[in-house]
Amino acid sequence: MAEAGAPSTATLLVEGLHSVACTDAVEQVLVTLPGVLHASCSLLNSQAVAVYNPQQLTDTAVLLQTLEAAGFGGSLQRVEASVAPPALARLRVESMTCSSCSSAVESALAALPGVRHASVSLTMQEAKVEYDRGTVAEAQLVQAIEEAGFSCSPLGTGESASLHLAVGGMSCSSCSTAVEAALRGADGVLDASVNLLTNQAEVRYDPDAVGPRQLVALVSDLGYTVQAMEGPGLVDGSALRKREKRFWRRRFLLALAFSAPLFIMSMILMYIPGPKQLIELDVGGFELGQIIAFALATPVQFIVGWTFHKGAFMALRRGRANMDVLVSVGTFAAYIYSIISIVVSRVEAEFDSHGLFFETSALLITFICLGKYLEAAAKGRTSSAISELLKLAPATAILCEADAQASNLPPGG
Repeated sequence: MAEAGAPSTATLLVEGLHSVACTDAVEQVLVTLPGVLHASCSLLNSQAVAVYNPQQLTDTAVLLQTLEAAGFGGSLQRVEASVAPPALARLRVESMTCSSCSSAVESALAALPGVRHASVSLTMQEAKVEYDRGTVAEAQLVQAIEEAGFSCSPLGTGESASLHLAVGGMSCSSCSTAVEAALRGADGVLDASVNLLTNQAEVRYDPDAVGPRQLVALVSDLGYTVQAMEGPGLVDGSALRKREKRFWRRRFLLALAFSAPLFIMSMILMYIPGPKQLIELDVGGFELGQIIAFALATPVQFIVGWTFHKGAFMALRRGRANMDVLVSVGTFAAYIYSIISIVVSRVEAEFDSHGLFFETSALLITFICLGKYLEAAAKGRTSSAISELLKLAPATAILCEADAQASNLPPGG
């Protein structure tokens, strides 16, 4: 339903468009008209869309005349009255005991003219209603619920606020889906979207029901690092990305310090006669190489790999599987099998262990940390480039208008 004074949208078919310069010219001449709020032109569809105030621009023929004066042909396709955005009301509904009660409340609200959507939560004892202010008032919503036999009281204005979060530690689409689901499931959150590429989340919420601190704590409890941003264009999260890059660089170097000698011992020295005899030297019933491999692999598995194990635990607790689960299960399989092989071969001399796999678990974690570091570095460069491009957009523009005395001068005039 259109409200008085709401803007209207006119769609024009434009003839004579040949390049992007033509579309820019069309947009420029349309926005100069009094009452035109916004104009856009598509070269592909040969269409122009003008959003205007019908109280100021009363005749759409002026749009066509302006196009013709600029050297373009045109015709009016349609005019649509813009729909005013709905208001959101949150109502506390008491005395609901079953799904039949919540359905009765929804039906009572939906029957009111001007109500676009109504949802009732039996668990939260709450109703959220989107409605047109010009058709129905919040008091009428309350009255409809009370007439249905339930107690009702307003919870807030329902006006929404937006919050942008920089989220670190997401490794795959399962992570972003988990963050998005957790945010959307929070009380007071109207909508949430998470972008894995930019590591950012945008949340639209009701400030009367939830605040930024609760949303930040919610994401943090999932095992991710999170930082509130002042706005989509004010803070680009570069500090968080730099911190994430340094974190994975330190993890990679620490893992490399242990896994490199482990790899050299297991894959190179093991096949050289002199060092091989030293590696197979008996020390308390165990081979010296087994003791060294265990000592080198353990810090990588539990110190460097703790990030993956913690993420895997968080994911499994939510009933989901992500990349952290894959890494944790794979490395622990190799690590635990190697320990079992050492212990069983110590007890039973005839046991054939088919080799140890300490270097497998250590190298897996090392290479994944390297990949994480390279990914963080690439994301940082990409986001920085996008931010620099956005900064090129001018904050102001100068509009030059010719007065009535303007005329074309001949060359040399």
